[in-house]
Amino acid sequence: MQTYLPPRSVFSEHPLIGLVLPFMAGIAAGEWAYSIFSGCCAFLFVASLAVAVGGYVLQVFRPLQFRTSRFNLAVVSISIGLMGMALLVNQRDKLQPSWPVGAQTFRGMIMETPRGSSKAHQVEVSLTGGQYDGLRVRLTLMRDTMALHTACSVPEVGNTLLFYTSIEPLRASGNPGDFDYAAWLRRHGISGTGFCAAGYWQLSETAASHLPLTVRLHRWRNALVRRYAEYFQGRDLGVITAMTLGDKTHLDRDTREVYSQAGVSHVLALSGLHLSILFALWNSFLQPLFRCRRLLFIGASLVGVAVLWSFAALAGLPLSLVRATIMFTVMQMTGCFRGHSFSLNNLALAAFIILAVSPQALFDVGFQLSGLCVAGILLIVPRLPQPFLLRREAERQPYLVHRPLLRTLFLTGRYSRFPRTACCWFWQLVQVSFAAQVVTLPLVAYSFHTVAPYGLLANLLAVPLVFPLLGLSVVFLLLPFSQPFLAMFIGGLLRLLDGVLAAVVRLPGAALAYSPPLGAVVAFYLFVVFALAASRWRRPVYVYLAGILFAVAVALALLARSPWWVPRQVIVYNLHGTTAVHLVEDARRSYLWSPAPLRADSVLAPLRRNCWEPCGVAAPCLLGDSLVEPHLYAVDGLLAFGGCRLAILHRPLTGKLPVEPLNVDFLVLARGYGASLHAALRRYRPRVVVLDASLTDYYRRRFAGEVRNAGLELYDVRQKGALVVPLDDRRPF
Repeated sequence: MQTYLPPRSVFSEHPLIGLVLPFMAGIAAGEWAYSIFSGCCAFLFVASLAVAVGGYVLQVFRPLQFRTSRFNLAVVSISIGLMGMALLVNQRDKLQPSWPVGAQTFRGMIMETPRGSSKAHQVEVSLTGGQYDGLRVRLTLMRDTMALHTACSVPEVGNTLLFYTSIEPLRASGNPGDFDYAAWLRRHGISGTGFCAAGYWQLSETAASHLPLTVRLHRWRNALVRRYAEYFQGRDLGVITAMTLGDKTHLDRDTREVYSQAGVSHVLALSGLHLSILFALWNSFLQPLFRCRRLLFIGASLVGVAVLWSFAALAGLPLSLVRATIMFTVMQMTGCFRGHSFSLNNLALAAFIILAVSPQALFDVGFQLSGLCVAGILLIVPRLPQPFLLRREAERQPYLVHRPLLRTLFLTGRYSRFPRTACCWFWQLVQVSFAAQVVTLPLVAYSFHTVAPYGLLANLLAVPLVFPLLGLSVVFLLLPFSQPFLAMFIGGLLRLLDGVLAAVVRLPGAALAYSPPLGAVVAFYLFVVFALAASRWRRPVYVYLAGILFAVAVALALLARSPWWVPRQVIVYNLHGTTAVHLVEDARRSYLWSPAPLRADSVLAPLRRNCWEPCGVAAPCLLGDSLVEPHLYAVDGLLAFGGCRLAILHRPLTGKLPVEPLNVDFLVLARGYGASLHAALRRYRPRVVVLDASLTDYYRRRFAGEVRNAGLELYDVRQKGALVVPLDDRRPF
C-alpha cells in the first residue's frame, strides 16, 4: 500500500517556512491597515508578547485542552504576525515625520551619486542635527549657471549640503496604472522631497574621518567606475558597471528597454546569478583544501563569506543580492558545496532577516521576483524530466552548478566525459531558466505591464556570456596591469551580448504590452502551489483544485482584454503644469480634455505605456474647445458625460452672469484662474470643489481656505491623488 506524507511534513522538513509566512502576513496586514494602527507599534509589540505568554500559560495550566500541535502553531503564528505588523508600523512612522510648514534651513550629507541634467541635480541627503537627524530626503537642486566652474559647485557623495527649502511629504499621484513613486521612495528609506532654487544651497567638504562606512564604500565604487570609464564608453560602460558594481547611473533608457523586452533585466540587477559566479570562482580555489585539514577548509570558507559580503556592501546592498548572500553564507558555513543546504529553509531564513530589518522590502518587486525565482528553482527543477543519456552523469555528479568550477570542467583529468558534462550544464541551465520564467512571468507582467515570449531563449543565449564577463571583470579590477589587454575581450563580449539581445528583440512579437488583473496573478500562484502539492502527495483533491485555479487564471486573463472590462468613468489626472480630464466610455472610445491637449497627451505617455496599452484601451480622442454629441457635451470648460457634470476654470471668467448658478457635480480650479472662489460660485453651484495639481502652492492654500469658509467639500488632487469618478459598477482599470 502506498503511503502519503501529511501536508504538515513540509513544515517539519522546513520549519523556517512556518516562521516567515505569518511574519509576511503580519507585514501585509500592517500595510493594509496602517491608517488604523499608526502610532500603535508599542501596543502591537506588547500584544505579540501577550499572545505568546498567554499560549504558554494555557499550555502549562490546561494541558488536556490546549496541549495540541495546532494550538501551538496558531499561537506562534499570531504572535509572529503581530510582531511583523509592529515592525512595519514602526518603520512607516519613522519615515513619515511631521515636516514643518514653509521653507526652513536644513543641513545634511549627500549619500548617493547625484543624478541630473544640464539644469538640475537630483541628490539623496541624510539630514543631520535637530529632530530630523538621520532622515533621508530626495532633493532637486537647480544649477547656478554662473558658478558651474567654481569650487564645490558640483555635488559629490560625502559632501555636506546646506539648503533652504520646504520639504514635502511623500504622496502618490493616484493616476490609474501609474508607477507609485511615493511608495518606491518610502521602501528605499526616503521620507520627503524638496526643490531648491539656484543660490539657496551650498556645498562644503566633509572630513574623511567623519564619513560613514556606506559613503566610503560608495566613493570606492565610484573610483572603480572611473577605472571602467577609461576603457569603456556609452552602452558598454553602463552594462559593465551595472553588471559588476550595481551602478546604474550610466544606463540609458534604450539599454534598459532592450534588456526588458528580451526578458533578461535580471542580468543588470545584481542577484544570485552574479553571486553564484563569484561563489563558483572562489570554490574552485578551495578545491585543493578538500583533502587537507579541516581547519584550512573552515578558514577558507570564512574568507569566502567575507568576500561575498564585501562585494554586496560595495554594490550598495540591494535586496536581491542580500538575499543571495545570506543563502550562500549559510551554505558556506555548513560546508555544503553539493546542494544539500540550498533549500527552502535558507530562502526563508534570508527573507526573515531582510524583512526584520526592513519590513517594507516585502512590497519591493525586486525582492518578490528574487524570492519567487529561487523558490521556483527549488520546487520545480527537481520535478522536471531528465534526458536518459544525461541521467547517469547527473546522478554521478549532482548539482554541477555548485561544484568547484575547475573540477567540473576538467573532471580530474578524464577529458572523455567533458562533452557529457557540458550537456549536463546546458540542460541544468535550461531547467533553471524555465523554472524561473514560469514562476516570475505573471508578476513581471503585472508589475511592468509587458510580456517577453522569448525570455527563455534570451536567457539561454545571454547567461553563458555573463560567466566570462563577470570573471574577467574581477580580474580587470584586481590586476590593473592587465586592464588594457582584458578590455578588448570584455568589450568584445559586451558587443556580442548586445548583438544577441538586439536579434531577440527584433523577432516578431518580442515584447507584448499586457497587464493581467491581480485576481489572475493570485489564481496562477495558487495553481502552482496546489500543482506541487498534487505531485508530492498524489491526492485527487489537489488535482481538482489545481485545475479549477488554472481555469480561473486563464479566464480572468482573457476577460481583462474584453472591451466591457473597462468601465465608464471620469478621471481628473494628477499632473504638474497642466490639466487633463479623461472621459472613458469603454476600451475603444475615450476622450481627453485639456487646455493644451497636445502637451497633455505627451505628458501622459507613461500612463499610455503602463495602463492604456496593457489593458487594451485605445488612445483617447483629443477634445477641442467645442464639441456637442448625444452622449458628450464639452463647451468652454463645461463637460457633461454619463450623467456627470464638471466645470473647469482655467482662465479668467468672461461674459454675463447667469440668473441662477448652474448645478455641477465638480468645480475644478486649475492653473490660469486667479479670481476668488466667490466669483466662481456666482456661476456654478458645485457639490465638490477640486483643486487641480497644476495650481501653485499659493493658490492651493488660498482656494483651500475659501472652500472651508464656504462650507463646501474639498478635494485636493495633489494631496489625495487623481480624482476617479466611476459611472457604473464595473471593475476599474
